[in-house]
Amino acid sequence: MKTNYSDKNIVLIGFMGTGKTSTGRIIAKKTKRTFIDTDEFIEAETGISIKEMFAEKGEKYFRKLEEKLVKKISGKKKQVISTGGGIVKNSSNVKRLKKNGILFALKAGEVVILKRVSAQKDKRPLLDYGNRALNLKKLKVLLAKRLPLYTAAADYMLDTTRLTPAKAAQKILCELERQ
Repeated sequence: MKTNYSDKNIVLIGFMGTGKTSTGRIIAKKTKRTFIDTDEFIEAETGISIKEMFAEKGEKYFRKLEEKLVKKISGKKKQVISTGGGIVKNSSNVKRLKKNGILFALKAGEVVILKRVSAQKDKRPLLDYGNRALNLKKLKVLLAKRLPLYTAAADYMLDTTRLTPAKAAQKILCELERQ
């Protein structure tokens, strides 16, 4: 691999269900880097799921933990970081992650996202899985709010709608090789 990104972190941002964690694990394995999923890290540190945290302590509490974690990990090198979907809501998180990282925003179509996250309903605090039509509507509203944030933060965008995590990882690694 070329040296211009060799010490930088590879940071995956984007909406839930776009493949950040699966893709990130593959990239970390192929590049022999440390893998960090910010949501999984916070769950391990607190001992409760993100969904429970949102319900019991609120999103604001979670976002503070998220910001604290970004401060802790963003200064380290040679990591693959898979972020929670809302990490871009805090501009200081983006600034810290960009300082020592290359940000790839993963995106996918709404129907594909809903299909992917439906299998993980116990982990997703922002959707109610009783009503598919309502969820699709809610998903579109959330995506409309966040897509501009992902686009502004990203060094690169990748549509994963028709990609497996392995193919997405391959495309990201190819992009990094071109630098």
